[in-house]
Amino acid sequence: MAGKVKKHEVALFLNVGSNSSKNYVRIAKSKELTIDFDPKTEDYDYIADVNPTTDLEAYAPKISGLPLTMYREEKDFQAVWDYAFNLKTGGEAVSDMILVYMFDENGKTSGKYKAWNADCTVVVKSINAVDGTIEFDLPFRGTVKVGKVSMASGNPTFELESR
Repeated sequence: MAGKVKKHEVALFLNVGSNSSKNYVRIAKSKELTIDFDPKTEDYDYIADVNPTTDLEAYAPKISGLPLTMYREEKDFQAVWDYAFNLKTGGEAVSDMILVYMFDENGKTSGKYKAWNADCTVVVKSINAVDGTIEFDLPFRGTVKVGKVSMASGNPTFELESR
């Protein structure tokens, strides 16, 4: 299918289970989903060059400023509210997420979409009672695992890709 990627074709899932018993909830009631690649660069000013050379050293991806609408019955709100209300910090604030790129044409025919799986820290930033939103960040932790996801009844199953 040609054309612009649609917002529902990039899906974010947060694990609300444990490492041994994963239970992913789709973050669905946000009006924004911005993935910041946060590139880490280094400039080298070589003596033979007029201008410096910039090398890309690494990425430190993060999802920032997710304003989630607070619907009591929605699983995504219940998950983030748990982090907020219980003021989770340290290891209690660590989870893992899956980002599924459902606009992949091969995925539409094979049923396996390109995806990233990464540990993340759930950082609750604010609750806006007037707007009815809770805002949070998901900075990635460590290495992003690249693979494929198959979906069964809306639940993602991640399969690591060998590189």
